[in-house]
Amino acid sequence: MYRVIEYRADGTRRYKRPLWLVYVGESPAPGLDHAPALYPQRFGVEPSLRFEKGELGLIAGQFYGPGAESRVQLWIELVATARWWLWALRGLAQAPDLPWPRWWRSRRLTPGTMRRLALALLFKLGIRTPQPQPRGTSPGRPPGLRLEPRPRFRIFRKRARRAVTQRK
Repeated sequence: MYRVIEYRADGTRRYKRPLWLVYVGESPAPGLDHAPALYPQRFGVEPSLRFEKGELGLIAGQFYGPGAESRVQLWIELVATARWWLWALRGLAQAPDLPWPRWWRSRRLTPGTMRRLALALLFKLGIRTPQPQPRGTSPGRPPGLRLEPRPRFRIFRKRARRAVTQRK
């Protein structure tokens, strides 16, 4: 585990809180002389987390009750798998015979672009959505079952401050 504190030229801290980095690997942890070379690699992780949270819905799942921890773990693995699918589809997106959509002018394969192109690419591979199976009438909840209400959280609302005009 490393604690990184970045300083400005005048000796003051650049950020209030230090950055904590954890090295997980099979080889022994690199020494302090290798830390400056490893530090810029963390910036590849932060945009991917932002993409998973905002575009793929990493924090959209709401899991309560018994067994919620395993469902959260499954949700995280599902989102990570979707991200890797998008990464794996990049090679197919660069195929010369693929007709490009009109909205894609820059031809850069960013994760957001891949998310928008993924459905067309999967159809090109021949993957179709499964047809729904009829299952019959649901039995519903057993009689007399009382569920605990979901925990309620305080609502935070942000609103723009109005400019106060002075009357003359």
